[in-house]
Amino acid sequence: MDKSEKMLFKIEMLLRKTEENGCSPQEAANAAQLAQDLLKKYKLSIMDLPGDADDIEILEWDTTRMWEAKLFWVIAKNMCCKCHRHTENRKSKVIVMGRKTDLKAAKRLYDFLYQSVRDGVRKAKQKARTEYGSDKGIETFYTDAFFEEVDNAMQLKSKALMLVVDEEVEDRYTKEYPNVRPATMRTVYFRSMDAALAAQEAGRKDGREQMRMRCIE
Repeated sequence: MDKSEKMLFKIEMLLRKTEENGCSPQEAANAAQLAQDLLKKYKLSIMDLPGDADDIEILEWDTTRMWEAKLFWVIAKNMCCKCHRHTENRKSKVIVMGRKTDLKAAKRLYDFLYQSVRDGVRKAKQKARTEYGSDKGIETFYTDAFFEEVDNAMQLKSKALMLVVDEEVEDRYTKEYPNVRPATMRTVYFRSMDAALAAQEAGRKDGREQMRMRCIE
């Protein structure tokens, strides 16, 4: 067995580490991330794995909060995927496109971070209500700071591995979704600057901690 065969075997074993196979969400997310990194680093293809194919896939699911889409957008752009939020008839959904392995790794990281963000928002809003009398705008201040930390940490790794979106993914995404527009800046209304700054600091702290747990930095 040569070096590339050994590496493909290792990648295959990593991809089998799923929650369905008894791993924790963090273990599954770590394994998917490492598999993606190894494929990119050694310029290997998942097509070489038994019973798999390097297909381009599309993932869609409904969302209720703006930050859900922004979290996946931050993850997707650093993991060779394309992502946008689509709203129609007052219903929103996230649409993500990428290679099978990239998409799997991105979704597992999203699932891992999602609960952390929800818990952090809840705590930040509770603190704002208790200490400052209002939680208006706190969700946005917390999540934006959290996502900035995630983005910064992931960008360092993306640059180190020279990760870029596959040309085939770029081309297909452009053809499938020609009318996607860049996200616009939102006006955030809040009642307490102290509460907003406290939420930002909590978001940064939690974001850095999650990235350390994921060994992204």
